[in-house]
Amino acid sequence: MPYHPSQLNMVWTVLLSILTALSLNACGDANNVSGPPAPATPGPLTVLTSSPLPAGATGVPYNITLAPGGGTPPYTWNLVPGSPALPNGLTLNPSSGNIIGVPTATGTTPNVFKLQDSKGESVQKPFSITVTITPGPVTVLTPSLPSGVLNQSYTGAALSATGGRSPYTWDIIGGALPAGLNLDPSGVIRGTPVGGTSSATFRVRDSGNPQDTATKPLSITITQPTPPRITTTSLPAGTVNTAYNQTVLAAGGTGTRAWSVSSGDLPPGLNLNSSNGNISGVPAQTGSFSFTLRVTDQTPLSDDQNLSITINLPAPPSIETTSLPNGTVGTAYSQTLQTTGGLGTLTWGITAGALPLGLELDGTGLTSGTPVIAGRPSDFTVQVIDQAQRSATQNLSIEIFNGP
Repeated sequence: MPYHPSQLNMVWTVLLSILTALSLNACGDANNVSGPPAPATPGPLTVLTSSPLPAGATGVPYNITLAPGGGTPPYTWNLVPGSPALPNGLTLNPSSGNIIGVPTATGTTPNVFKLQDSKGESVQKPFSITVTITPGPVTVLTPSLPSGVLNQSYTGAALSATGGRSPYTWDIIGGALPAGLNLDPSGVIRGTPVGGTSSATFRVRDSGNPQDTATKPLSITITQPTPPRITTTSLPAGTVNTAYNQTVLAAGGTGTRAWSVSSGDLPPGLNLNSSNGNISGVPAQTGSFSFTLRVTDQTPLSDDQNLSITINLPAPPSIETTSLPNGTVGTAYSQTLQTTGGLGTLTWGITAGALPLGLELDGTGLTSGTPVIAGRPSDFTVQVIDQAQRSATQNLSIEIFNGP
């Protein structure tokens, strides 16, 4: 191929143009070059960990690292002079702030820690560490559960446990409570049983991590309620037209009781209080009255008792007045004869002799009038009769004198 000088010149021209462009780009880029960012200014030195520090337990490994903030690392941790030492068994790593070890004694220590950075800046912060006794394994303490009564509110039983870490949570992992009863997570059993005796396996879980558990099978016996029982077996006699008040007593049963007469009748004039079993009133008729009282509780269960009340007549009438005062001619006279006993309205009369002239005896036993003649004593016999036709008599005498 023949050589042409003009071609060589063209090659050099192109090469020079490329080199010139590269040189200009290089100069322009030199003005835009930037180095790595300057380090940020650290904030003030501080201790980030909050107080108090987590509690520990004897014999249980303890491990926590205090957290610094701000300042210039590396950091150094120490207890300030005069601060109580860490709990027995624990040590502080000065470079990492790590508190580690196995506590050997209980108690609370109010430690004061000092954090210092590489430039000598320092801060202090108090931290308390509480060490408790290591709990034993969780155990159910409840030996047995109280019995309940069908359809009656269960008095409530609180399951108890020991060991582990409280609070505890309870549940049932086998069997079941009697129908109508429920177990609260706190361990309280309550409700109203509507079913019979049953057994359940109770589980208690503590609040530890890892969680400790224990179980125990227990049963609740549900019995039939005790029916009410009337304890009064007899009632005293009453008297016609005289207030009567007696209460029939009962024992046992559930809730409030209701009373009724299931057969027979109470004496006329008497009534039964259905809420308390009281029999009261004023008997209006004599005789012996038999009846059956029934008491019923809220279950409802009931009991009957045969009873009777005899209503008697009062004592026969008796005249208590044994003498009467004398009178004076022309002076009003008034005396009422006195009696006891008798039934109902009493009627008076004279069965022998006569009153002094001017006096008379009315049906109520009042002797009254104005004497008109003086003379010898007037002898007479008075009689009183009650509604039962029972009577009494009394001999009396009144003498009338002339006035002064």
